[in-house]
Parts: sequence; structure tokens; C-alpha cells
Amino acid sequence: EPHENESELKHVMYNSLHVASMEKARSYDFLTGLPNMTCFFERAEVEKGHIEQEGGQPILLYIDFSGMKFFNARHGFAEGDKILQSFARLLSGAFSNENSCRIGADHFAVLTEEEGVEEKLNRIFREFGELYGGKTPPVHVGIYPYRIEDVSASTACDRAKLACTS
Repeated sequence: EPHENESELKHVMYNSLHVASMEKARSYDFLTGLPNMTCFFERAEVEKGHIEQEGGQPILLYIDFSGMKFFNARHGFAEGDKILQSFARLLSGAFSNENSCRIGADHFAVLTEEEGVEEKLNRIFREFGELYGGKTPPVHVGIYPYRIEDVSASTACDRAKLACTS
């Protein structure tokens, strides 16, 4: 009988690990490990409230790599993936994993406090350039400050994207 209980326990543990890994797969981007867009937008609403409670100004950043298709064609998708993973690690280090996300392809978003953002972005771009000897595609950033209008995180992201492309 102890053998039967042990087997049942292993089965329960395996199932709970499986469920946890499925949850992570649903909530996080497979390539970068950052939260996916849905997870990010839910968390962004909460984080925005925390920033405001602390007396800060929340902003949403939309980050876009320019020329990634050309880069992948020239250097291969594996190198392109490495670049995206490196960039995601730098974002996560500067803004925390939970406040950053890969929206898809070569687009990222971050919800953060306005104060100090320029220094953080400058440091990220400097470190990113150093990693690859400056052989990275150009990166553009659009910023949406919530003080313009208090909107949902997805709308702020759309507005930051517009700022990024203009």
C-alpha cells in the first residue's frame, strides 16, 4: 500500500508541475522569458496605480527594432534571436521582468516611472551596443506619459507606438 500512495503522490506532483509549466507558457514569451502582451497589460494597470500612489508619473515605452528583417537575412534568425534575448535581459535589468514585455516580433513595451527613464534607456542602448560591437539594428522608442490622458495600458501602448513611428 505505501507503494501505491507513493505512485499517486508522484502523479499529483507531476500534474501540478505540468499545470504550472502550462501557466508559464501561457503568460510568458517563449523566446525572451518576458511576460506576454496579455499578462503585461494586466500587470501594467496595477503597476501604474503603484507608481501614482508613490507620487510618480507613469509612462509607457514602446520599443521597436528597425531593420530586423534585413539583420536576420544577413546574419540568420539565430543571431536575431540572440539580439532580442540580450535586449530583453537589459530591459528586465533596468525596469524589472514584470514591467517589461515582448509584444511580438521585434517590439517591446515597458511600464515605468518617468523619473530617471532617460538615463536607464541611455545605459541600455550603450550596453546593448557594446555587446555586439555596434552591429545591432537601430532601435526606436516611443513614450506615452499618462499625464496626457489616463487611458488603458493597451491604448497607452498604441499611442507610444504612434510616437515611436513618427
